[in-house]
Amino acid sequence: MTNSYQRLVKNKLVTFTHRGNFELPDFKTVTSVAAIPFTKDGRLVVVDLFHRGLDLPGGHVEPGETSPTQTMKREVMEEASMTVKNPVLVEVIESNYFDDHSSYMLLYGVFVDELFDFAVNDESSGRVTVSEAEFIQQYEAGDKALMKKAVKDAWALLNELTGEYEQAIAADKNDTLTEWLIEYLNDSDRGRNTPLASGLAEDGQFHTALIDYPIDEFTILMGPDHSFRYYEEPTRYDARVQAMVESLEKGWKPVPFIASDIWNEGLELNDGAHRAEALKRFGIKTYPTVFYFKNQLALDHFLASTSV
Repeated sequence: MTNSYQRLVKNKLVTFTHRGNFELPDFKTVTSVAAIPFTKDGRLVVVDLFHRGLDLPGGHVEPGETSPTQTMKREVMEEASMTVKNPVLVEVIESNYFDDHSSYMLLYGVFVDELFDFAVNDESSGRVTVSEAEFIQQYEAGDKALMKKAVKDAWALLNELTGEYEQAIAADKNDTLTEWLIEYLNDSDRGRNTPLASGLAEDGQFHTALIDYPIDEFTILMGPDHSFRYYEEPTRYDARVQAMVESLEKGWKPVPFIASDIWNEGLELNDGAHRAEALKRFGIKTYPTVFYFKNQLALDHFLASTSV
């Protein structure tokens, strides 16, 4: 795959060359900055621009701005009515628009922080949440293949930055997994399950280390029909699961599962119904799981009887 493409800009044929993210150019030579904004489950939040359809939120550096992330955050708020966090440089795009020197556009991978009510503005007619595939299919502002690579790279770099799976594995090795899970579940941007966090804080003293356990052996509590304890409308359920499958295809590693017999009879998957279904659709049969039990006797019985 070539790393360059050409496009007419103000009646001039300009070459744009993707240089990777190895070196940040002098800010004086940066003309524009854009964001590749992800939700936590790997979907993209993009804008529908009047003059070129679906595109990343971003735009030109304005006088007085002193850093690319300052430009990027302002443009994201102006075009998409949202704030973002965890910026990581993904791509430096070189342009030969000026005859006497190169100029640069920067792409940053970010997580969506807060969405505000969208108002139609001079550039954007709407804000849209889409999968990577949907975005690339409708993207017309540049080279589809290069944009697809940038999106995949952004997701991989953001996951390296946050490293939730790796953090959980490290906490397990340090015998601090329960403390890490409570913090994670209490985080409104990540785990978003404060009742389970409270339950583990109160009753989570009898537990295993992480075990690679068959996903099909769990009792799943949430699903798209009324046989599940917690029902979710099928279209919404499938959209959430499919978004996770697409994230798995891009290298996402979900946080380990939590299962227990503390609050009901039998081992139940207390957190991760959508993740479990996504992993099964992706072809993964087992996944790291921590098990919590009512007492030491139940824990010892499980360890003696399990073959994994």
